[in-house]
Amino acid sequence: MTFTGNIKGSGRLEVLADSGWVIMGTKCADNAFTGDVQTNWTDNSNYGKMRLAADQPFGANAGQGNIYGTLDMNGFSQTFKGLHNDGDKGSIYNNLTTLSTLTLDTTGKDLTFQSSIKGNIALVIKGTGKQTLSKTVAYTGSTTIESGTLALTSNSSTSNKLYNLSGAGNLDYGSSPLELFNTADTDFQGNSPVPEN
Repeated sequence: MTFTGNIKGSGRLEVLADSGWVIMGTKCADNAFTGDVQTNWTDNSNYGKMRLAADQPFGANAGQGNIYGTLDMNGFSQTFKGLHNDGDKGSIYNNLTTLSTLTLDTTGKDLTFQSSIKGNIALVIKGTGKQTLSKTVAYTGSTTIESGTLALTSNSSTSNKLYNLSGAGNLDYGSSPLELFNTADTDFQGNSPVPEN
C-alpha cells in the first residue's frame, strides 16, 4: 500500500505484522502529526514493513519511532523523538547510495533501541535526553551529537564504528569497543573521552 496523504493528529500510527509493505510517499507539509510511529512484530517472518518514499513523511514533530518490524529509509530522511523497542527485533536500514538522515530529538527522554541501524544512514542526536543503541552500530554515514547523549552498550566483541563524529553532546560507550573513522575534518566537543584510531 502506498500512502500519499498528509498525516495529522496525535494518535499512534501502526504498521501491523500482516499488512505487507506500507510506502510513505508524501512529505508531511505542515508538521501537524505528533504521534508515535510503530512497526509491529509477530515472529521472524511476520512483521510490519515500512518504506519511505519522501523526506519527512511524518513531519518534523513526529513522536517516537517504535520499530519492532522494519523501516527502510530508502534514501530519504525522517525525524523522531527517539527510538525504542525491546528485544532483538526490527531493523532500520538504507541500502541505497543516496544518504538518509535519521534525526533523533530525545526531548528529555531516556530511550533504548535494541535492534540494528545499518547501511548508508547519517545519525543526528539532539535534545536533552539519552538515546541508547544496544546493538553494534552498523551504519556508515556520519554521527552528529548536537546535544544530549548517545550511549553505545553493545557487549559484542565486534567494534562499534562511528564515521565523521562531531557535535557538542555526549558520547557514552562504556566498555563497548569503539573505532572512529574520518575524524580529521570534524570537531567533537562532547564530554566523553574518545579513542584514537
